[in-house]
Amino acid sequence: MKVLKSAFTLIIALMMIGNLSAQVIAPGSTPGSVEEAYTATKEGWLVSLEEAYAKASKENKPILANFTGSDWCGWCKRLDQSVFHKPDFQEWAKENVVLLELDFPRRFRVPAEVAQQNEGIKNSFARLGVVRGFPSILLFDVNQKTDKTYEFALLGKTGYTKTVGQFTGDIENMMELRGQVSEKYVVAYDPSAPIQTPQSRKRATKKVEPPQNAKGVWHYTCPGGCDGGAGKEQPCKGCGKQLRHNAVYHQ
Repeated sequence: MKVLKSAFTLIIALMMIGNLSAQVIAPGSTPGSVEEAYTATKEGWLVSLEEAYAKASKENKPILANFTGSDWCGWCKRLDQSVFHKPDFQEWAKENVVLLELDFPRRFRVPAEVAQQNEGIKNSFARLGVVRGFPSILLFDVNQKTDKTYEFALLGKTGYTKTVGQFTGDIENMMELRGQVSEKYVVAYDPSAPIQTPQSRKRATKKVEPPQNAKGVWHYTCPGGCDGGAGKEQPCKGCGKQLRHNAVYHQ
């Protein structure tokens, strides 16, 4: 009788473990409280625009938003390792920006409210054509219009970068545009607005060419990792490779 009771208890325990392992839960979450426990995949990043806006307003900082596919995007993972996980970047970020992670995973589900927010913010930038793949890192200022609606003033965009110095250098160049962004690069975000389907959004999207910056030149970087700097399309002075426009939006 004791043997049967022990066997029954073991079966129940295995069934409970199986049920828990079958649940798809976002990183940082706990069973039964996914909404409350959901956090970013990286320390120091927020997942709520409302929280990011409150912090950015209080500290007078722009928001640095990382559009990522944390569990499937190879270049996103490389950027995490080369930049976001480095202590130098983390220290720089504390002083200069508010970090916002907008994750679009495939192997787990983020809370429905967060998923809708992320898609809505991505949709807000659709007319500028600046989030066409992952990772896409956007720097923008936020102005709250009503209790729930916002305006985003786009300062610039970048993507995968090999070093912390390159990445922060590009972002600091964008930050010089604060307060000077034209209405052409201001977009609205309304969480209650219906989300466009990918098909209709694709038809409506028109890529916007980056404007010239205050110096009247484009921003180029060296694909080999040298300091290409701002200038015209020409060979890198360090290694001779052709400089590459890195889609930093300067006005």
